[in-house]
Amino acid sequence: MIAASTMNALIFFALLCFVSAEALEEGFRVTPVDDTVIQAVVRVAEQLYNAEVNSKHYYIAKTILKAESYYYGDADYYIDVLFAEASCGKPPKPNVLCVVNDDSRQKKVRVNAHVSDDGEVETCTFKRIR
Repeated sequence: MIAASTMNALIFFALLCFVSAEALEEGFRVTPVDDTVIQAVVRVAEQLYNAEVNSKHYYIAKTILKAESYYYGDADYYIDVLFAEASCGKPPKPNVLCVVNDDSRQKKVRVNAHVSDDGEVETCTFKRIR
Protein backbone atom coordinates (compact mmCIF):
# COMPACT_ATOMS: atom_id res chain seq x y z
CA MET A 1 0.00 0.00 0.00
CA ILE A 2 1.29 3.47 -0.92
CA ALA A 3 1.45 6.04 1.86
CA ALA A 4 -0.71 9.17 1.49
CA SER A 5 2.32 11.47 1.30
CA THR A 6 3.85 9.36 -1.47
CA MET A 7 0.53 9.35 -3.34
CA ASN A 8 0.28 13.14 -3.00
CA ALA A 9 3.84 13.49 -4.29
CA LEU A 10 3.03 11.31 -7.32
CA ILE A 11 -0.14 13.28 -8.06
CA PHE A 12 1.78 16.56 -7.74
CA PHE A 13 4.50 15.25 -10.08
CA ALA A 14 1.92 14.13 -12.68
CA LEU A 15 0.17 17.52 -12.48
CA LEU A 16 3.50 19.33 -12.84
CA CYS A 17 4.33 17.29 -15.96
CA PHE A 18 0.91 18.06 -17.45
CA VAL A 19 1.23 21.81 -16.77
CA SER A 20 4.77 21.84 -18.19
CA ALA A 21 3.58 20.15 -21.39
CA GLU A 22 0.77 22.70 -21.74
CA ALA A 23 3.26 25.56 -21.18
CA LEU A 24 5.38 24.27 -24.06
CA GLU A 25 2.42 24.41 -26.44
CA GLU A 26 1.16 27.82 -25.35
CA GLY A 27 3.29 30.54 -23.82
CA PHE A 28 6.54 32.43 -24.17
CA ARG A 29 9.55 30.90 -25.88
CA VAL A 30 12.85 31.80 -27.46
CA THR A 31 12.59 31.01 -31.16
CA PRO A 32 15.47 30.23 -33.54
CA VAL A 33 16.20 33.15 -35.86
CA ASP A 34 16.17 30.82 -38.87
CA ASP A 35 12.61 29.65 -38.11
CA THR A 36 10.48 29.98 -41.26
CA VAL A 37 7.71 31.87 -39.45
CA ILE A 38 10.22 34.34 -37.99
CA GLN A 39 11.68 34.85 -41.48
CA ALA A 40 8.20 35.48 -42.91
CA VAL A 41 7.30 37.96 -40.14
CA VAL A 42 10.55 39.86 -40.78
CA ARG A 43 9.80 40.07 -44.53
CA VAL A 44 6.44 41.70 -43.76
CA ALA A 45 8.02 43.88 -41.05
CA GLU A 46 10.65 45.11 -43.53
CA GLN A 47 7.93 46.44 -45.83
CA LEU A 48 6.03 48.05 -42.95
CA TYR A 49 9.22 49.54 -41.48
CA ASN A 50 10.03 51.20 -44.80
CA ALA A 51 6.52 52.63 -44.97
CA GLU A 52 7.04 54.23 -41.53
CA VAL A 53 10.67 55.34 -41.56
CA ASN A 54 11.39 58.83 -42.83
CA SER A 55 14.17 58.11 -45.30
CA LYS A 56 14.66 58.35 -49.03
CA HIS A 57 16.55 55.03 -48.92
CA TYR A 58 15.06 51.57 -48.55
CA TYR A 59 16.11 49.57 -45.46
CA ILE A 60 16.78 45.84 -45.73
CA ALA A 61 16.54 43.43 -42.79
CA LYS A 62 20.22 42.48 -42.83
CA THR A 63 20.38 40.27 -39.73
CA ILE A 64 17.89 38.81 -37.29
CA LEU A 65 19.63 39.15 -33.94
CA LYS A 66 17.13 37.53 -31.57
CA ALA A 67 13.59 36.19 -31.75
CA GLU A 68 11.03 35.43 -29.07
CA SER A 69 7.41 34.46 -29.43
CA TYR A 70 4.32 34.08 -27.31
CA TYR A 71 1.60 31.70 -28.46
CA TYR A 72 -2.00 31.69 -27.25
CA GLY A 73 -3.96 30.82 -30.40
CA ASP A 74 -2.73 34.03 -32.02
CA ALA A 75 0.97 34.83 -31.66
CA ASP A 76 3.08 37.79 -30.63
CA TYR A 77 6.63 38.04 -31.93
CA TYR A 78 9.44 40.10 -30.43
CA ILE A 79 12.27 40.16 -32.95
CA ASP A 80 15.47 42.19 -32.80
CA VAL A 81 16.54 43.06 -36.34
CA LEU A 82 19.52 44.90 -37.78
CA PHE A 83 18.15 47.02 -40.63
CA ALA A 84 20.71 48.37 -43.10
CA GLU A 85 20.29 51.19 -45.59
CA ALA A 86 20.21 49.81 -49.13
CA SER A 87 21.60 51.34 -52.31
CA CYS A 88 18.13 51.79 -53.81
CA GLY A 89 15.51 54.40 -53.10
CA LYS A 90 11.94 54.01 -51.92
CA PRO A 91 9.98 52.32 -53.20
CA PRO A 92 12.48 49.91 -54.76
CA LYS A 93 11.97 49.29 -58.46
CA PRO A 94 11.23 45.66 -59.43
CA ASN A 95 14.25 45.29 -61.74
CA VAL A 96 16.81 47.13 -59.61
CA LEU A 97 19.03 45.29 -57.14
CA CYS A 98 18.95 46.65 -53.61
CA VAL A 99 22.26 45.88 -51.96
CA VAL A 100 23.74 46.78 -48.60
CA ASN A 101 27.16 48.40 -48.82
CA ASP A 102 29.83 47.84 -46.16
CA ASP A 103 29.51 51.46 -45.02
CA SER A 104 25.68 51.52 -44.99
CA ARG A 105 23.86 53.14 -42.10
CA GLN A 106 22.45 50.47 -39.77
CA LYS A 107 19.75 50.52 -37.10
CA LYS A 108 18.97 47.93 -34.44
CA VAL A 109 15.21 47.71 -34.11
CA ARG A 110 12.85 45.66 -31.94
CA VAL A 111 9.92 44.47 -34.05
CA ASN A 112 6.73 43.68 -32.12
CA ALA A 113 4.30 41.86 -34.40
CA HIS A 114 0.91 40.38 -33.63
CA VAL A 115 -0.05 37.57 -35.99
CA SER A 116 -3.56 36.13 -36.05
CA ASP A 117 -4.11 32.39 -36.03
CA ASP A 118 -4.83 32.56 -39.78
CA GLY A 119 -1.36 34.04 -40.46
CA GLU A 120 -2.15 37.74 -40.92
CA VAL A 121 0.18 40.34 -39.40
CA GLU A 122 -2.44 42.50 -37.68
CA THR A 123 -0.13 44.97 -35.93
CA CYS A 124 3.56 45.69 -36.20
CA THR A 125 5.45 48.29 -34.18
CA PHE A 126 9.10 49.29 -34.16
CA LYS A 127 11.43 50.58 -31.45
CA ARG A 128 15.11 51.49 -31.77
CA ILE A 129 17.35 49.50 -29.44
CA ARG A 130 21.01 49.69 -28.60
